[in-house]
Amino acid sequence: MGQLSARPDVPRPKEFKGTRVAKDMDNFIWSMETYFRATGVEDKAVRVGMVSMYLVDVALLWLRWRCDDRSGKTVNTREEFKAEFRQQFYLEYAEDEAHAKLRRLEHKGELREYVRQST
Repeated sequence: MGQLSARPDVPRPKEFKGTRVAKDMDNFIWSMETYFRATGVEDKAVRVGMVSMYLVDVALLWLRWRCDDRSGKTVNTREEFKAEFRQQFYLEYAEDEAHAKLRRLEHKGELREYVRQST
């Protein structure tokens, strides 16, 4: 008898719509990189191309606009993509937003709920 493949079913990442919430953007990038590692996708150009399949709404419009840019500056590596992606969708005041959220955080009720709110 031959050996069965031990490769597990890898869930696909969720689509990114282009929200300007730092947590959503960071989670999207992390889930894509985790997906690539789990599926064995190592080619950087393929990775950049595959990310576009998980962008919808505003994020897809941004990428289409970016690809139609006639400047000749192409995005070939995931580092270049991540830098431009963050520049486009990461709020300039994300740090201030996080500090404000922490200042408003109050411990009421169970500790579990307090921890859930702080993440």
